[in-house]
Amino acid sequence: MIKGPRFSFGREGTGDGEFSRPWGICCDHKGRIILADRSNNRIQLFNKDGTFFSKFGTSGTGPGEFDRPAGVTVNTHNQIVVADKDNHRIQVFTEEGYFLLKFGERGRAAGSFYYPWGVTCNSNNDIAVSDTRNHRIQIFNEKGQFLRKCGFDSTFLYKHLDSPRGVCYLPDGDLLVTDFNNHRLAIINTTKNPPELRCIGSEGEQPGLFHRPQGVILDPEGHILVVDSRNNRIQVEFGETIALSSLS
Repeated sequence: MIKGPRFSFGREGTGDGEFSRPWGICCDHKGRIILADRSNNRIQLFNKDGTFFSKFGTSGTGPGEFDRPAGVTVNTHNQIVVADKDNHRIQVFTEEGYFLLKFGERGRAAGSFYYPWGVTCNSNNDIAVSDTRNHRIQIFNEKGQFLRKCGFDSTFLYKHLDSPRGVCYLPDGDLLVTDFNNHRLAIINTTKNPPELRCIGSEGEQPGLFHRPQGVILDPEGHILVVDSRNNRIQVEFGETIALSSLS
């Protein structure tokens, strides 16, 4: 049971350990907390007790620069992967914050983005990105080479995914996505051609229903945590619900 915060850290500002509308968060393999400090256009790293560790990035369009970074994750190498949202690209850094590579640009073609939001990596270091305003998920290898996309390019069919936001890999390799404007979760089997889509939930306030879900994560015990944003709550433990309530 969630009892309340153990501790908190940070405040509004531009100094070390201060934030301006922080968005994405993850923990790396060393237990450090990594935050996308959106409106300060940087990434900040903290020790597990919340003490400031380091930072990297500044406003701009060059390598290692950001324009409103959103999602952040790490791969098996402990490299930091950032959805550089308003630059319409993904950037990858070492665990110390040194720039490694970037890929993507604004557009609709495969490998291009229109406001990438969430990002996650699997055990093969494939990078899955929620390409929000293209209403699809795109998957790349660890070098940023396009592998496949999940979603629809047709303006008549795009709302099978409507502004997807959060994304994470499930243990079986499927992708779990918060389908923001459809008020539901989507589970995508990316090995199928075309990808197989199943859905959980609909709009509402009752348990298991959503109103514009955003972030999603799988904890070490296999529980799914969903940020149910407009219901102002976190919903936890959807593991059994996936098996019982998925719709083909």
